[in-house]
Amino acid sequence: MQFQSQQGKLEYAYATSWGVSTRLIGGVIMTHSDDQGLVVPPRLAPVHVAIVPIGKNDQEREGVLKARTPWPPLCETRRVRISSAMSR
Repeated sequence: MQFQSQQGKLEYAYATSWGVSTRLIGGVIMTHSDDQGLVVPPRLAPVHVAIVPIGKNDQEREGVLKARTPWPPLCETRRVRISSAMSR
């Protein structure tokens, strides 16, 4: 971008932007991800561990529910934020 100075000379403008945009977010995701997912620093990540019940039916998902029981207290003692899709 250029502008005309008071002396009538064409000069380049000094411009910068620190605004966060979708382009910046996309760059962060491309830099910090791979085929196994997105990896961000713990301070930035709102959730460190996600437990997702996977099963063909309620009986199979019940096994996941039982297996996840010790995780929340264990994560809390290590300051790990956990999210569970089990509340549905």
